[in-house]
This record gives sequence, structure tokens and C-alpha cells, in this order.
Amino acid sequence: MQEKLLRVTWPLLSAGKKSWFTVPYHYFRKLGGLNFLLRCNYNVKYFDQLPVFYKTILQSFSELKTRYGYDQLQDLVLFNNKDILVGGRLVYLLEWFKRGVVLLNDLLNKSGKFLTFKEFSDKYRCQTNFLQYYQVISAIPTRLLIKQKTMSLSASYSSQVVTKYLNSMITLKFIWIKLDLRSFTNY
Repeated sequence: MQEKLLRVTWPLLSAGKKSWFTVPYHYFRKLGGLNFLLRCNYNVKYFDQLPVFYKTILQSFSELKTRYGYDQLQDLVLFNNKDILVGGRLVYLLEWFKRGVVLLNDLLNKSGKFLTFKEFSDKYRCQTNFLQYYQVISAIPTRLLIKQKTMSLSASYSSQVVTKYLNSMITLKFIWIKLDLRSFTNY
């Protein structure tokens, strides 16, 4: 029980400028950073480059999110999404990330269709080629595209809301409120 709690809270307690966080920082920055990664629709089986210890922590966090229905539209995040694979691998393009391409919505025009490669290049000024762009958009499942279009039509939804969510920190308070320690067995 305490081990499960430690697995989930360790990333939240360890983030920052502490020197011993250098090693995890090295691994997680390749995926957008721990703060971003925890907000993605990931599956640890695709993180071949991560040590088992970090995979275990991410798996525990994923289980907690699933257990308590913590759905903050992470399936609409383009990167580290287990449903968007190119060549059987997760997509994470640092250049796109730096330019603000994070959500499926960022690849759509006002009418809900994918941007053409030229529109994408003009809008984001990314150093990418058309093959890479079309690989990514062709990897997006139709069900996610439909969900994104539905969400875009909703008055309460906007890319800004999701971006604020992605930039905010998950607090330890969320973990303690949602975590019923008595319900964990065999951990």
C-alpha cells in the first residue's frame, strides 16, 4: 500500500531544481518533460528508452487516473498518445512542441479539416517535411478526429482551456483526495 503511494507521488515530490533529479529529467525531457508526459494518453510499453523504475511509476500513475476516471481530454493530446503511432512508435516532435503544436485541434482548420502541409508550415514555421506531416495526420484515428470536432463545436471547449490544463501542475492534494488507501491490496 505504501509502495503504491510512493510510486504515484514520487514524481510530484521530486520535480524541481534538485540535483538528484538530473537523471529522471534526462529521460523525461525527451518526451516533453514529466509534467507534460503525465497529461498524455501514454502506455508505458512504448517507452523502450526508460528504465524500469520510471516505467513503474508512470504505470502506477496511469492506473490511478484510470481508476478514478481522471479524463482531462488527454486522448486529444497529439504527443505520447498510445492511439497515435507512426511505425509502431509514439509521436513526439520537439520542433512541433516548441511551436505550440500539442493538440489534435492544432492540426485542424476552422472547418475541422486537417491543415494542408502549406497551411501548417505557414502557421507554425516548423522545420518539417511533408512526409513527416502526412505520417502524423494519417496516424490519427477517425474516432479521435470525430471527438475533437465534437469538442470544438462545444461552447465550453477551447484549445486554450486544454493548454492551461497541460501547463498546470497536478497537485499532491488531488492524489490524497482521490486515493482511498484501504482499496489497494497486494501492493
